Amino acid sequence: MPDAPEPVLLDLWADIVCPWCYVGRVALERAISEEGLEGRVHRTLHSFELDPDAPVAGPDGGAGLPTNTEYLREKVGLSPEQIAEGEDRLRALADSLGVPYVDVRPSGSTRSLHRFLQAVQATVGHGAAAAFFATLQDGYFSGTLDIFDPVVLAEQARAVGLPAGDAALLAAEPTSPVGEKAENVVSHDIATARQIGVRGVPYLVVDRQFAAPGAQDVAAYRQLLRRFAD
Repeated sequence: MPDAPEPVLLDLWADIVCPWCYVGRVALERAISEEGLEGRVHRTLHSFELDPDAPVAGPDGGAGLPTNTEYLREKVGLSPEQIAEGEDRLRALADSLGVPYVDVRPSGSTRSLHRFLQAVQATVGHGAAAAFFATLQDGYFSGTLDIFDPVVLAEQARAVGLPAGDAALLAAEPTSPVGEKAENVVSHDIATARQIGVRGVPYLVVDRQFAAPGAQDVAAYRQLLRRFAD
């Protein structure tokens, strides 16, 4: 029998609330599907925080956080015109991919989200982590899911296979052994990103040798995947 083809290794640094990570993820997943590589691609999701100092959600979840517009205006210093121009561009990209995109979204710390993500990846597997990440992103950018609500996070983590006890501990006690283990992975990912020069996301590394920073379109991702699959 012929040897099985080598897997294509993808290491992806991303933040869940990053709009460029959203359109980039959709384009990458579509490219994987169109190239027929679902069985060969091995994707590891690495944590990255766009703003480590973003406000932490309280009991009200996303409802108690500033909006992305307020954040960009007050912390980044962008004008309303600059914000609208950026949102229009991103909405056009989302439209071209056939996915929803709401203009106004809560903006806060994603550290707890990344702890859930890494717990899922370590405990259930890479496929479950990819599904969890996609569910949170799709819900966030469609305005249908409050990803800053720990109850919602626990529900979605259980849905992809994380044991209920682990999900409950992550939601209620971030300093529990489960939370600390996930936190260590998040911290390591962020430190590694700094070491290899990641300044923004998405940041994709293929087969641990070729970096593709920034969101690419479907055609570009297909070409890249084909190069390494061949």
